[in-house]
This record gives sequence, structure tokens and C-alpha cells, in this order.
Amino acid sequence: MGQLCDKITCIEQRDYFSSLSKFLRYKSVDNTYLYLDFKYGCISSLDTIYLKDQLVQFQKLKILVMNLISNQLSEKAAFNLGQAFSQCQNLKIIKLCLSQNKISDSGASKLGQLLGQCSNISQLYLEMNDNLIGDDGSSELGFGLSNCKNLKTLSINLSGNNHIRERGASNMAMGIGSCQQIINFKLNLICNQIGAVGTANIALGVSKSQTLQFFTLFLRDDTIGDQGLCNFVDNLNYCSNLCCLELIIQDRSITHSVKMCLNKKIKKIKKLIQYQIMFSCL
Repeated sequence: MGQLCDKITCIEQRDYFSSLSKFLRYKSVDNTYLYLDFKYGCISSLDTIYLKDQLVQFQKLKILVMNLISNQLSEKAAFNLGQAFSQCQNLKIIKLCLSQNKISDSGASKLGQLLGQCSNISQLYLEMNDNLIGDDGSSELGFGLSNCKNLKTLSINLSGNNHIRERGASNMAMGIGSCQQIINFKLNLICNQIGAVGTANIALGVSKSQTLQFFTLFLRDDTIGDQGLCNFVDNLNYCSNLCCLELIIQDRSITHSVKMCLNKKIKKIKKLIQYQIMFSCL
């Protein structure tokens, strides 16, 4: 959270709140940058109703950073937050940390649908690891974000205690690939089991984008295998403007020979000028 906030501070003067009650009493609504740090039990799902009602007063808001890690927030909280975002139509940058909550499929779906109504968002950073999100939630999240027509930078962390498989990973990538202006996409699916087909389909999905230039993918899944990884790289050939690739793979089933031949495959990607592939058995 801190690194992003430091970068943004150079652009806009932020107002920082670590107490929900103080924020709810705050009367000035001309702010363009808010940082709300309500973590580790500071806010409940019910509280997000009041949070939403306060946020929608900030119609000049351009940058919103929210750290809501570990609050036991439910799908209703995700819905309330999404409603707030959709009603702040000047928002351009959202950094939302919902890690270690209970958002579930329904919450991820509602959040994605409502974020899709944020027509001016250009940068979106979602930390949603450890939230019991499965195929339905990740699919609808991707489809919802496909409606963000001005989205250029997107980072999604769905690692940890989520349950995303082949269908969810494939659909989410397809949705993101439909974003008309996406340039930079970072996806963390560590500890999900998307398998060989899901891995290949991630590349196929994002290759729908004609604007994607930077792509980072984190995977830890012993079911990807040699064929899944090879198909992933082959499908990246359809990314017509991809210039930078970072791939972090933890899969003990991938053989040394395939690791060695990946360099040849990757170099066939026409516009790629920089890439990094890291393998780990941890």
C-alpha cells in the first residue's frame, strides 16, 4: 500500500483517516485524494453502509486508497463499496485491499459489476487474496471490469484461500482482454489450481487485447505441467503489442527440458523486448 501512496502523493495532496468515526464526521467533501486505513477489525459489513453514504459525498474525488484487510467483511460489504465507487464518477485511481475477508463469489461478482460502471477509472489495484472466491466470482469480476473503457493499468491479487479453477481463470482473462485500453495487467493466482488448460486460456484471453504491452503472472500450481506452460507461451504470440513479460511459476511437474526451450518460444513473440521467467519448487 505504501509504495503506491508515495507515488500518488506527488500528484495530489491526500487526506488520511485511520478511524471510521472520524471519517464519518468529516465535513469537507472537496477532496481529490483519500486514503482510508480501516484494517484489522476497524470496520464491519454493517459499517460499510455508512461508509458508502459518506463516500458518495466526495464528487470531486479522483484517487481513493482503501486498506480494509482482515475485517471479516462479507458480500454485502463488497456490494456497498461497489455502489460507492460507481457513484463517484470522477474516480480515476482505486487501490482497494480486501485481503483476508469473506467476500466470496457473490461479493466479487457484485464488486466487478459495479466497478464496470466507473467510466473514468484508468488505474485499478485489487487485493482480494484469502476471500473464498471461486470460479463464479472470478468470472464475473473479469466480465464486469471489461466495461471499464478507460482502464489502462490493472492489478488483481486472488492468491491464497480462494478456489479458482480452469473456468474462473479462463473467463476472467477473457473479460480483461476485452478492456479496450488496457496496457498493463498483473495477475496473482498463487495457490489456486487452474491446471494446464486454465493456464493456456489465460494467455488466450488476454491476447484478445490489441493494446496490452506489460503482462505479469504469478502461479503456484502443480497441475500446469509441460504442455500447459508451452501452450501458454504459444498463445501469447497472439498478443500483438506485448513488449514486456514477467512470469513467476511454482510447479514441480515442469521438466528441465521444457524450461530450457521456453526461451526459444518466447523470442518468437514479435514485439517482445523484455521478459523474465522465474521457476520455484517452493
